[in-house]
Amino acid sequence: MEKVNFLQEIADIRDLHAGPWMIVGDFNLIVCAEDKNNANLNRRMMARFRSLLNRLELKEIYLHGRRYTWTNERQNPTMEKIDHIFVTNSWEDIYRTHLLKALGTAISDHCPLLVDMDVEFTYGRMFRFESFWAKVEGYLDTVQQAWQSVFLDGTPTRCWRISSKR
Repeated sequence: MEKVNFLQEIADIRDLHAGPWMIVGDFNLIVCAEDKNNANLNRRMMARFRSLLNRLELKEIYLHGRRYTWTNERQNPTMEKIDHIFVTNSWEDIYRTHLLKALGTAISDHCPLLVDMDVEFTYGRMFRFESFWAKVEGYLDTVQQAWQSVFLDGTPTRCWRISSKR
């Protein structure tokens, strides 16, 4: 009954505040079966929660890098995504370049969430090797020159990537 009252309270608060909206928290509720690592589900509460989200026109921000936000930390752990961030379309229109990430923790059974509301997405060109290059005159000289000018500041992967681009 407490969860039902909690959902009603969210609806009542939303009715008082028009415009862009974000709601964040440990809801102790899951939206869908994929939010839990086992089949022990309260489908009735899931349906009520989804119904509320639909009625309030709230959608969940996608969580990058992690599937679950809570664990009971047992030998056979139960893991759930019960920490959520929901927004309205009007909020998303304002913060088009947002990104939600999970941070690591060793002191809690929940993982902290970080919303960056102004992410700069960069889409670099990917290096693609063309097999015909090996047949072009001067190919070996070009490769040798690129590898001899190796960028030694960074990880081996970064050095390889930079040399390949050269």
